[in-house]
Amino acid sequence: MLSNAHLLFNGEKVALELTEDIEQIAFKSLEDRMFREIGKSVARLVLKRAAEIVATNQNKNAGFVLSALNAMTERADTRNWQSLPHSIYYQRVSLSVGSQDLKLVTSGKAIVEENLKFKVQIKKNVSTFRTFHSLESTLPLEQ
Repeated sequence: MLSNAHLLFNGEKVALELTEDIEQIAFKSLEDRMFREIGKSVARLVLKRAAEIVATNQNKNAGFVLSALNAMTERADTRNWQSLPHSIYYQRVSLSVGSQDLKLVTSGKAIVEENLKFKVQIKKNVSTFRTFHSLESTLPLEQ
């Protein structure tokens, strides 16, 4: 996982700034909705089971069909925060018009340091964006 990054250009070193900590947002969101989700799930299960009991008392076949339908309509929450980035970093720099050489220097727990060089073509009165995505993660624990 990346823990530090900065840009090098024209002899300047500019650190990237944390814009969004997605992991923190994910944990807070889960914490905020956990009891509400559990409550809704329990209420839904109780209502379905009560309907099954009433249907079974009136007609065993209807109770069986309702039980089967209830089982088919239940499904796990498959949303996954792992497909989102851990965090988003940003930096805005002013560059001269023309072709500019930039270097992104990254480091973290899994990597010592990596230098990524790229060229950016800067045009007058036009905002230029350069994105960098990393799938770095921590190394597995040694057994």
